[in-house]
Amino acid sequence: MRDCSGYDAGLRERSAGPARVIRVALARREEMGRHPWRNGTIVGAFGGLIVAALMMYIAWEHNPQEVFHDDAHIYWASWLAIGLSWFAPVAIAVSVGVGALLVVASRFFRRAG
Repeated sequence: MRDCSGYDAGLRERSAGPARVIRVALARREEMGRHPWRNGTIVGAFGGLIVAALMMYIAWEHNPQEVFHDDAHIYWASWLAIGLSWFAPVAIAVSVGVGALLVVASRFFRRAG
């Protein structure tokens, strides 16, 4: 007969329920670092870049009355102003939102652990 006690113990450990989920979440929090605002800023910057690039593409394709480019020139000031006007508010809003969410989550998991 085979000894299955090790297998049963491993199965019980893997299916420990909410306590295990909290331990895993705390371990992952330690891996992510202790700076939720920095992580929020990184996410906000990437979100802002994606939205700004999308809006710049839309402006390039739409190009009302050749405001952004014509056959001979690219009007960089106008086109980059579109990108900046979308990047700044989106990056700030997403950074604050994600940073606040990470702070609340880290305090919740700290109390739960």
